[in-house]
Amino acid sequence: GMSPSQKTGGMSLGALSQMGGKAPSSQGKIVETAELKVSVMNAKDMPGRGLPLGALELEDEEGREACLEREVALMGSDEAAKRRASLSRILNLAQSPQTHPAVLSQVWDAVSLELLKRMADPVERCRDMAMRAMLAFLDRVTAIAHMLPVAVPCLQYRMGSLPPEEVSEEVRLLLLLVLSRIVTLLPKQIGQYIEAVETVL
Repeated sequence: GMSPSQKTGGMSLGALSQMGGKAPSSQGKIVETAELKVSVMNAKDMPGRGLPLGALELEDEEGREACLEREVALMGSDEAAKRRASLSRILNLAQSPQTHPAVLSQVWDAVSLELLKRMADPVERCRDMAMRAMLAFLDRVTAIAHMLPVAVPCLQYRMGSLPPEEVSEEVRLLLLLVLSRIVTLLPKQIGQYIEAVETVL
């Protein structure tokens, strides 16, 4: 499992940007959640490669699209540090109250399936951040039906066996929260998956 300090903290966008995909040094690890939530709107003021979505004009959908394609590629990178940096930026954007709803839903459309894939990330910190981001999005977006056919089998795989595939108690809790949020948001559609859902619960 993680130490309590790792649970709450991630790294600031600035710290992640400066890393540039390098493995983090130990002293930069523990940053309070408040700093993790630093508004993505300030990304343009930060050094290096913070997620520039907030710096783009609201009308600039194409600019965001290009940026998101890069972000999705980083989320699937072979390098854990790059995945972690990208997930941190996505989590930050999903949690920031300053993120415009139009931007939020465009980001969600682009990253939702990749976030689901991160359920099986070999690094616990990445799985944890991906599910926190998923929960933050599920609080604020409405278009989630497209993810059901992928989300349910993924959840079933991580949680539906004894002992569960997911070794981390914290991540198991996050997965249950994700499932309960989906059930609440899609009570009708979830019916066809009820047997799978029962294996998870």
